[in-house]
Amino acid sequence: MTLHIFNPETDFALAHGKRQYTAPQAVRILRQSLAALPAIWAEPGDCILLLDEFVDTPYSRIAVECGVDIVSAVSIKSMAIDSVIPWGWNFDIAARLERLGVDTALVPDAPALSKLRELAHRRTTIGFHQFINAQIGYGCVDDVPAELRDIEAVEAWLDQTPDSYLKAPWSSSGRGVLHTPTMSRSAVLSWAKGIIRSQGSVMAEVASTKSIDFASEWVCSGGTAAYSGLSVFNTDIRGGYCGNMVASDETLKSEISKHTNMLDDVIEVQRQAIDKFIAPYYNGCLGIDMLCDVAGRINACVEVNMRHTMGFAAMSLYRLTGREMIFNPLTFKGL
Repeated sequence: MTLHIFNPETDFALAHGKRQYTAPQAVRILRQSLAALPAIWAEPGDCILLLDEFVDTPYSRIAVECGVDIVSAVSIKSMAIDSVIPWGWNFDIAARLERLGVDTALVPDAPALSKLRELAHRRTTIGFHQFINAQIGYGCVDDVPAELRDIEAVEAWLDQTPDSYLKAPWSSSGRGVLHTPTMSRSAVLSWAKGIIRSQGSVMAEVASTKSIDFASEWVCSGGTAAYSGLSVFNTDIRGGYCGNMVASDETLKSEISKHTNMLDDVIEVQRQAIDKFIAPYYNGCLGIDMLCDVAGRINACVEVNMRHTMGFAAMSLYRLTGREMIFNPLTFKGL
């Protein structure tokens, strides 16, 4: 059987970089509320590990309907587990599983986790942009993100690019993302100082007037990337996640193609980029967030998410139900 785990704090735990990490209360509440979310993609006979007290939710009811067990930590030692699939890997979840007696062969070792942490850093988007733009050469946003390592560099960036986004190197779902015009300069600099102090740098990107947010979903295995599908989602002004469109891949492609005619070219070059930069070092789910601006240009790598994503969840939900809907994991009522 496969053991699934929903650990949405994974990006923050990667930032922490240690074998023990305590998530903020808001993230722990999210983890408890969506603990059974993997029931959407788990196979009958699989199980989901609870990291908190059980709460009855639409996802726990899906687990029952789909023959997926929800188990506590004390049950793990007596179970015949063949593989482990968390929302995302990090040092903390690996150490937890080892303490629970899970076979260490099923858990990435320290060098693999260190490499994952390096690749999950937002500076990975720089190499992706450079590679994709060189391969395609037209129709893509050519503003490559910048990594700023001190507050003087941040000030110079703000002088030159007042409408931009600053991002923490490791964060997720819009947390750790700041749209600079929405705050005073002093507040922006104070925030940037804190991120540089805790994570070593901030990432900076030129803002664009977008017409659609979307993503490609992949699975890396054996050194290569396999395309899984598309994701179309909504965000707020700060880049925070609001919800996904649940539909067939053909429908999602049609929706994206209303804004750009470059999708197929971008997907193929993304495959090449993943095979070059990531797949040799990582096995698991991966999502690449993108956007299209009002001129029809694609920003082909807003984020590289080295974990499951809500786009993957939406894709799995369509495969489970065959129904179109708008999916927000916190307001979902069930099948």
